[in-house]
Amino acid sequence: MKATEHLEMEHHKIARVAEGCVVFADELQQGVKIPSNILKSLASFLHLYAEQYHHEEEKWLFSMLRQRGVPAGACPIAAISHEDDKLRMLVDQLSTAVDVYAKTDGAVDSTLVDTLRSLAHMYRDHIWKEDYLLLPMANKILSDGDQQILAEAFASLDDRVSEEAYQSLAQLSKAIKSCPLCSTPQEHAA
Repeated sequence: MKATEHLEMEHHKIARVAEGCVVFADELQQGVKIPSNILKSLASFLHLYAEQYHHEEEKWLFSMLRQRGVPAGACPIAAISHEDDKLRMLVDQLSTAVDVYAKTDGAVDSTLVDTLRSLAHMYRDHIWKEDYLLLPMANKILSDGDQQILAEAFASLDDRVSEEAYQSLAQLSKAIKSCPLCSTPQEHAA
C-alpha cells in the first residue's frame, strides 16, 4: 500500500468521528445528556490519533515533498499546516469544554456545542484539501521509492504513540456502542 493511500484511509476514520461531532452537538443542543466519558473519549481520539499520530505522519510527507522541490509556503502545504494549528487549538478547547461539562454534571454551554460544530466543519474541509489536493499532488511528485520510504517511516513511528492512538479509537467506539442514548452517533464514529 502506498503511504498516501494509508493517509487517505486514516482520513476516513477521522472524518467519521468528525461527523459524529455534529450529531453530539445536535443532541446536546436538544437537551440530551451525553455521558461525559464519551465526550472525553472523543477529545482523546482527536488529540492522540488526529493531532499527534496522524500529524506526525503528515510531517514526514511534507518533509519528503520539500525534498522533492515543493516550497514549504506553497499551496496546499501552507494552508494545511495553518489549519493543523487551528484544529489543535479547537481540540484543546474541546478538552476544556468537556472537562467543564463533566464537572457541572452535564450542564451544556455554547462553547461545547460550538466547538463540536467547528471541529466537524474544519475537519471536513481539511480532509477534503488533503484528499483532493495534497495527496494527488504527492502521488504525482513522489516516486514508488519515495512512497516506500514514507511507508517505512510511518511504520517506524514511535510504537507508544501509534498504540495510544489506536487505543483511543477503540475506546471511543466502545464508549459509543455501550451508550443507550447514542444509537445514531454510533454509525458515525465506530
